[in-house]
Amino acid sequence: MRRMLAVLALTACGGEKSDNTTSTAPAAEEAPADRFAVISQAYADNALQAKRAWGGKRVVLAGSFDSAGRNPDGSASVLLTSNGQMPNMGEFNLGKTNDDFIAGLQKGATVTLECTVDPKHEGMVTTFVDCAPAKTKP
Repeated sequence: MRRMLAVLALTACGGEKSDNTTSTAPAAEEAPADRFAVISQAYADNALQAKRAWGGKRVVLAGSFDSAGRNPDGSASVLLTSNGQMPNMGEFNLGKTNDDFIAGLQKGATVTLECTVDPKHEGMVTTFVDCAPAKTKP
């Protein structure tokens, strides 16, 4: 028991990783829909660990459109649902210049965006900033 607590304390303090930890590091060749599922699940499981692995990275993601709205700064955001084993929600900030794109979205439609994983966010709902419609398809 003491050995297990020591390993947990060492891991929590930035020491050696135990063999029981799972990696949230970016995979090289994932489909955009799979990448969104991996990132949002990583944030749902451990937001602090996910922020270290993903925060600030530019990625292409795809998910199912849920809703859209305007933020206090005048920018627009959409909520997308991942298509993983346990669907998660993500918030995607598309700025102030993509209103026509957002207005054309239908609930449930697959949306592919290129975004930066918010490097400041540590919550369970993954947030993405500087998003724009991606030229690739899921």
